[in-house]
Amino acid sequence: MENYLFNQVASEYHSRLRFYRHKTVKVMTIISAIVLIMSIIFWFVQKTNNELFPLFIVFIVIFIFLALITIMLSRTWISEKPLFEYLIPKVIEDISASGEATITYSPYPKEREFFENVGIFHKGVTKYLRYKMEYLSQNHFSTTIYDCYAYVSNGKTTTTMLDGLYYCFEIQNPQAFQLRSWGSPALKGIKFNKVDSSDKTKVYSEISIQKPIENKCFQIYQLMRASNPKGIQYLGGYKNQFDIAISQPKRFKRMKDLTPENYRLLKASILDNCIFAENVYTHLTEY
Repeated sequence: MENYLFNQVASEYHSRLRFYRHKTVKVMTIISAIVLIMSIIFWFVQKTNNELFPLFIVFIVIFIFLALITIMLSRTWISEKPLFEYLIPKVIEDISASGEATITYSPYPKEREFFENVGIFHKGVTKYLRYKMEYLSQNHFSTTIYDCYAYVSNGKTTTTMLDGLYYCFEIQNPQAFQLRSWGSPALKGIKFNKVDSSDKTKVYSEISIQKPIENKCFQIYQLMRASNPKGIQYLGGYKNQFDIAISQPKRFKRMKDLTPENYRLLKASILDNCIFAENVYTHLTEY
């Protein structure tokens, strides 16, 4: 990207960061003001009813707590929305203009149905999608990539199932199967048998089809493991969909300062995702 174009993008990006920070601080200020007003009311009321004095103390403590949070947010809050709604689309425009890849992009998609096609996650898992990216390769195969945060919560504790990328490929599968580092399959109408298990990998295949899982699936799983050995990985196929979910905790989820180096790293990470999709597709079709 030319310097003058980068400066325009950086200026707009930082302007959006300030907008969302001010918006958040404004909301917190209004809430704090309401609590302060309640504190003042209880201050005057408790003069005639001493039993209400503890409530006055409670509201004062809450007000001080909210005021401190507001001050902290005014200095440190970084919204993710400028990154996903503005900056990444600009980077993808740059990639498309240079001919490096063909990508379409949508921030915060509402679709969730694709999760049910392979059954990697149970229905009780909450899925939060930051973006949907469709990559069309030079060989004319397409891959849909979602930035996904999936978790389960019982109100007291939260367990992260995935904080990373979810890839969907249109590939015919001879049977339902899954390789996963955590949890168990949740595909409606299909019963699975655990055929192998180790400390880092669980292997499941469809009970009704007594056929070994193809070796290329294990090769792809090793590619996933190599990209993040300590992370959570899922791989599964059913009918004409082949899905991969891989944790990537170090990817950009927020960006405080848009510098040329950060721009380059963000662009490289998007292209790396496309290269990974190419490698997976190669294993699926050539081995």
